[in-house]
Amino acid sequence: MADNTIQAATDGNFEAEVLTASNSQPVMVDFWAEWCRPCHMLAPTVAEIAHDYAGKLQVMKLNVDERFRRTKSPRRWSGTSRKAGSIPGFSMKARCE
Repeated sequence: MADNTIQAATDGNFEAEVLTASNSQPVMVDFWAEWCRPCHMLAPTVAEIAHDYAGKLQVMKLNVDERFRRTKSPRRWSGTSRKAGSIPGFSMKARCE
C-alpha cells in the first residue's frame, strides 16, 4: 500500500477497525485482489480519498484472496453500508461528505 493512511483490514482486526470503529467515524473498505486490474486502477482514487478525508474517514483495504483463501464461505458483515463495483471518484467523495 503506497499511502500510509490506508491500513490493511484482516480477520484479526476487521471487527475492531471496521465494525466497531464505524460507530464513531465512517469507514471505507476497499475489497481488492492482486490479479484485479480495475482494483489497481481504482487504487489512486482510494489513496486520494484517504488523504483528503484523513481524520474524517478511515480507509481500509482488504485483500479478498487472503481473506477467502482461509475460509470456505464469506462471512456476512451486518450493519454496514455497501457499494459494490466500480465507483467514479466524484461519487465516492460525495458519499464521504
